Amino acid sequence: MTRFEAGEMVQEENVSSSIHGRRVQLSDFDLLATVGIGAFGKVLQVRARETGHIYAMKIMRKDTVISKKAVTYINTERSVLEANFHPFIVGLHCSFQTGGKLYLVMDFVNGGPLWHHLKKETMLSEEAVRFYVAEMILGLEHLHKRGVVHRDLKPENILVDRDGHLRITDFGLAKQNMNGTSGARSFCGTDSYIAPEIIQRNDYGKSVDWWSLGALMYDMLCGAPPFEAHNRNKLYQQILKSKIKYPKYLTSAAVSLMKSLMDRDPERRLNAAENIKSHAFFKKMDWNRLSNRLYLPPIVPQVSQNDMDTSNFSPTFTKLTPKDSPSHWGELPCGYRCGCGCGCCCACYAYLCACVCACACACACACACACACACACACACPCPCPCPCAFF
Repeated sequence: MTRFEAGEMVQEENVSSSIHGRRVQLSDFDLLATVGIGAFGKVLQVRARETGHIYAMKIMRKDTVISKKAVTYINTERSVLEANFHPFIVGLHCSFQTGGKLYLVMDFVNGGPLWHHLKKETMLSEEAVRFYVAEMILGLEHLHKRGVVHRDLKPENILVDRDGHLRITDFGLAKQNMNGTSGARSFCGTDSYIAPEIIQRNDYGKSVDWWSLGALMYDMLCGAPPFEAHNRNKLYQQILKSKIKYPKYLTSAAVSLMKSLMDRDPERRLNAAENIKSHAFFKKMDWNRLSNRLYLPPIVPQVSQNDMDTSNFSPTFTKLTPKDSPSHWGELPCGYRCGCGCGCCCACYAYLCACVCACACACACACACACACACACACACPCPCPCPCAFF
C-alpha cells in the first residue's frame, strides 16, 4: 500500500491496493449511505460491484489532511489497520488514493457505535459492562503488544457488530512503536476521556489507554463520564484534581477497578492487561472463551438480515446523500468558492461544511450550522467568502 506524503499532491490517478486478489478503484464500488463524518473526511457504506460485499469506506481529502498537519496520523491509521487483525478490532481490506483523495476500505460493522446503544440504554448493568470492558481489554492488549497506543478510546470509536461483540475503530490518533511506558508527548484525545498526563503535557505511554477505559467504564455504569463541565479548562482542572464520585449502587469490585484504572499517577495505575484481567471484577471471566466470542453478548443490535441496514447509525449522517465530493474548489460545477457560517453554497451544489467564518451573508438558509456540523443546504447565495470549508 503506497504511503501518502505531504508533497504528493499530483500522482498517477489511481494508486490502488487489492481486494480479493484484484486491484481496485472508486468505480469498483456503489456508494450506498453516509454513516459518519470526522475531522478529515467522511465514512460511507459501500458495496463492491463485483462481489456484492458491503464495506465501510473512509474518504479523506489530501489538502484537508495537509492543512491540519495530519499526514503522519493518516499514515499511522492505515498502517495500524493493515497490521492488526483481531476479532475485536475493525479490519482493513484495502486502501487506494487519487490525486486529491485517500480511501480506506474497512469492515462495515452494522450494529453501529457503542455510543448509539448507550444513548438508548442510558446506563448498563455491571454484567453488561464486564463483558464490554473485557472485550476492549483484549483488543487493547493486542495493540499494546504490538507497540500501538490508541489514544482516543470513547463510545463513538467502539463499534458493535450484528452479533453484539465490540470492534475498536478509528486509529487516526494512534501512536506506533510504543514499547515502553513513555515515548509520546502529543496533546490528543477526547476531552472527557483524556488522561491527566496528556493534559499536563508530560511524556506518556500505553497507560493513557487504560485511563480512557476506566472513564468509559464509568460512563457505561453511571450514564455519564466521570468529569463534565461546559468549559474545557474547568473540565481539565477536574480531571487533574477533582475527586471522582462513585454511586452507592456500584459493587466494591467495580469501584476498585475504576479507581485502579483512573489513578492520576501513571506509575501506580493498573496498566498491564494481565494485571487488569486478574482483577476481582473479572473473577468469573473465562478469557479463552471470551476471545473465541463464545459468550452471549448482553445487547444484540436490531439489524435486518440485509447487510445494508444502517438503522443503528445517526440519521444526521444517514439522511445525507452519499457522494464522493470534489477534491478541490476547481471541481465545483459553477466555480463558486463560497462557504459562509450558515453553510450556504451556490445553488448548483450542496456540500458538507466544517467551518464557521465571519461572512456577512444574508441568504435564507435553514441550516443550523456549527463547527464540524453536517450541513447540506443549497441556497443561492453569491457569497465569495474564502473560508476554508472542508469539502469531504
